[in-house]
Amino acid sequence: MTKKHYAFRETGKDHNVNVKIGLKGRATPLSLNSGPRFVSLQWTDLGENSSIALIIKYQDLAKASFDNRVKNYLSQIDEKGFFWYDGKKIEKNGAVIAPKWSFNLKSGDPIYIQPFAIYRLSPGPFRFFKRKLKISTLRDSDCFSYLMKFLYGLSYE
Repeated sequence: MTKKHYAFRETGKDHNVNVKIGLKGRATPLSLNSGPRFVSLQWTDLGENSSIALIIKYQDLAKASFDNRVKNYLSQIDEKGFFWYDGKKIEKNGAVIAPKWSFNLKSGDPIYIQPFAIYRLSPGPFRFFKRKLKISTLRDSDCFSYLMKFLYGLSYE
């Protein structure tokens, strides 16, 4: 089975891998799938082999394009004092501003990690009244992890 990773930590196992890559000049992202899962005549799982190959190719592309992708976020910070990520404005001082909520990454409040998302629970006395103030990290998760550590000293280790 192939392993899914978020910020280089194992989060589960799966054979159905779908990678979407955004390309300049293309309205919709390029979508790559690992292919069907079935057992071959040699009793090897082609779904697993296909998934492993796709993950390796994705990691190669992500590594090769990292500098250019992270440069876009850093130039936004230098020019404006904030960057946009997942439709949220993230300021250099740690403020995260969404249309219906805001919080500060430097406030010391717990920040929770899920696969492909980080969140903070809204303030309130009762846990079941709290809602998740969530940032999806499906896009450029490696850049987001780098920025969190570089700007705010936050890491997932």
